[in-house]
Amino acid sequence: MRQVTSADYLYQDILEDTVPTDPQVRQDYWFDRCQSSHEESHLFGLFVELLHYNHFRITREVLHAWRSEPGGNADLVTRIAKKFEELPKDNRGSYFPWFLRHRNRFELPAGHESIPQAPSPMMQVRDMQAKARKYLAPEDQNKDFIDLTPFSKMHCFAFYSMTIVNGYPPPMNRDVCHWFDFGFVVCKDQHEEDTLGRMYNTMLFGSTSQLEYAESLESKTLAEFVKRRDPVCTFNEFWKAWERGKLMTIFNKCWPELTAENTYMTVEYCLLDRLRIFIEAETPRPSIWKLRHFLVMEDVSVESAVPEIAWAARDYGFSEILDTRTTLELRMFYSQLLKTAEPMETHCERMKGNLLQFADRHVDGMTLRVKKPLQGLSFVTSKVL
Repeated sequence: MRQVTSADYLYQDILEDTVPTDPQVRQDYWFDRCQSSHEESHLFGLFVELLHYNHFRITREVLHAWRSEPGGNADLVTRIAKKFEELPKDNRGSYFPWFLRHRNRFELPAGHESIPQAPSPMMQVRDMQAKARKYLAPEDQNKDFIDLTPFSKMHCFAFYSMTIVNGYPPPMNRDVCHWFDFGFVVCKDQHEEDTLGRMYNTMLFGSTSQLEYAESLESKTLAEFVKRRDPVCTFNEFWKAWERGKLMTIFNKCWPELTAENTYMTVEYCLLDRLRIFIEAETPRPSIWKLRHFLVMEDVSVESAVPEIAWAARDYGFSEILDTRTTLELRMFYSQLLKTAEPMETHCERMKGNLLQFADRHVDGMTLRVKKPLQGLSFVTSKVL
């Protein structure tokens, strides 16, 4: 049995359609040399074509062997270039020409002083906010971010500045969390989070991001295929709608009723149905949503969670007295349950004291370790948060 290599992890990322996050993969295959999310996407697209779609598909073993050659990065770049050049020029895609334009950067040996450094997180935040600042009202454009008032405006601007670069916030162990407040908690996996992030970008900035992506690739062909569309609201309309709990009225402008002409967008409409339930719920919201918040933060315990999240976790059977194995099994159980059962249906059964019986119909092989804390929930009044 051979040793697992960074090429194996890269291939797994390709299968999952996820830009690599593993530090070794990012170093071995140059993602840490990219200067923007667009560049990371271009490089990822190159490896997708090389390992997954190329007529002369390269295996993980071959890619690792190339990377291990004495010439290092220079040899790997040459090998990749030769493989693409075996294809007719019109069949090489848009990523390979971009790769050739930047090959000098990728040929440099690890640690070389000429390798461009990725912007620091603080610099990335400043750049995002600078890009988004022009969308503020004139009287706000020269204000520091923390001086924007009321809170809703400041909170929405922070989210707006992430969305403008086609990003979205991570879940945080905080009372105020953009990932929760803007509805990413309704997503079942990272792919749905990516989809919701793109939907926000389209709603707030129209086709700008797609055109910038095509420009970054220097691809006139791709730019011609971009469907031009304008934003459906201004920043002022956005933050005021969020403050009033009317965000779905803006989504409805961008995604009207599902018809025979737009059935190809069923993923987006399915997400919107769940998002509508969350956004339009009266506050405080049912604790099932904070339970989902708790579940996605694997390094957060009941003891370390902020009060609202900790209360929700306890509402569903977690506690400080559970041993580590039971806690892990309970986390896994809820993750499985919420992949097949709708959150509000789960919450209603919890309220009625029927969670154990309900879960038994949706999750196979429930262990006694899981059943015991669920049995203790039967007569506990559920909270809303």
